[in-house]
Amino acid sequence: MGGGSMTVTGIGNGASGRLSSAGAGRADGAANGTAAMGQFKTQNQTIAASGSFSEDSRDPSGISDEVVRNRLIAQRAQLTEIDGVKALNLGSYTVSHDPSITNAEASTYLETAQTGWTTSAVDGAGTVLATSINLNSIGSAASLRRSGADFHMTPCIPSVCTTGLGAAQLGGRILYYSQSQLSLTPVHEFGHIFGLRHQPFSSKSMMSNHWNRTVIPQDINKLIETYGK
Repeated sequence: MGGGSMTVTGIGNGASGRLSSAGAGRADGAANGTAAMGQFKTQNQTIAASGSFSEDSRDPSGISDEVVRNRLIAQRAQLTEIDGVKALNLGSYTVSHDPSITNAEASTYLETAQTGWTTSAVDGAGTVLATSINLNSIGSAASLRRSGADFHMTPCIPSVCTTGLGAAQLGGRILYYSQSQLSLTPVHEFGHIFGLRHQPFSSKSMMSNHWNRTVIPQDINKLIETYGK
């Protein structure tokens, strides 16, 4: 990564709106099944923190259609266009994890992310838009540099994961893991690794806080526009 500030983006909720084990950390001001959201700076990092949402229409902070291009993914992604189909292979990547994260936890996280982003949707013009990615766990290491992996999973820390659910470097290489993550946290967070920013609740985008969110055509099209050139 180059110099300057690094953006770290937090997670909203999964499809079911339920937590996997321990309850979600709540920010101050949480009410009616929701957590407060905010954005603040610590050292050279801009942190966008978000909480757990159920049936609530509050939008996350940092909503934008701008994509922060991940240089590593840009080097490996390949677009194929055939007969009304645009298929973007985002590439194959190795992922290491901190020793405090078990091999099983890392594998489950990566399988969820890979399945979520190996998908397709049809846009308004009838074009089939598809993405795929291959994520391979290579075991534990103390840091990304020591592992030599493409991406690295590290435990959540309060200054980054302010609600305890998870986070990721926007367009970067670090994922922050929490045992309190929601069902679609890995898919959402890899969206941030791809450089996708938060989207409005009403969009039901994977990058929104909607309780029934999914990868929508607009999500895929942004990746095709960013990495298919």
